[in-house]
Amino acid sequence: MLMNLTGKIKTGIVILAALSGVIRPEKSPLNQGYVFPVMVVIFGSLMIPFLVGLSLIFKKREIIKPNWNDNLLTRRKPLPFIQFAAYIFVANGIATIISTAIRDHQLNGNGLVNMDFGIGMLIGIQLTLLWIKNK
Repeated sequence: MLMNLTGKIKTGIVILAALSGVIRPEKSPLNQGYVFPVMVVIFGSLMIPFLVGLSLIFKKREIIKPNWNDNLLTRRKPLPFIQFAAYIFVANGIATIISTAIRDHQLNGNGLVNMDFGIGMLIGIQLTLLWIKNK
C-alpha cells in the first residue's frame, strides 16, 4: 500500500513526536510502581469505546477500521484521529524510554505512561470495532 500525502504528513508528525522524546526527555523516575501504567492501559482501552459510543448517540458517525492514509479532519470518522494520536503517544513514549535509559540508566515514568496510554488507545480501537461488528 502506497502512502498518499496525508500518510506522509502523519508519518512526519509521528517522527517529530518521537524526536521530541529523544532530544529533551524529562527526568521522571517511575515512582508510582508498575500498577499505574497497567491502569493507564486499561483506562485507554475503555475510554475509546465509551467516547465512540457517546458520539454515536449524539451525532451520526461512521465507525470503520482506520487506515493510515485516512484524512484526520473528517469529522464523520473519529477513529483515524484516535489512531493517529495513539501512534504519537507510543512513538514519543518509546523514544523517551530509550533515550533516558541510554543517558540516565533509568526507566522514565512519563515515557512509560505515554507508551501505555497509546497502546491502550489502540486496544480501545480494536474493542470498538469488535463492539460495532457484533452490534
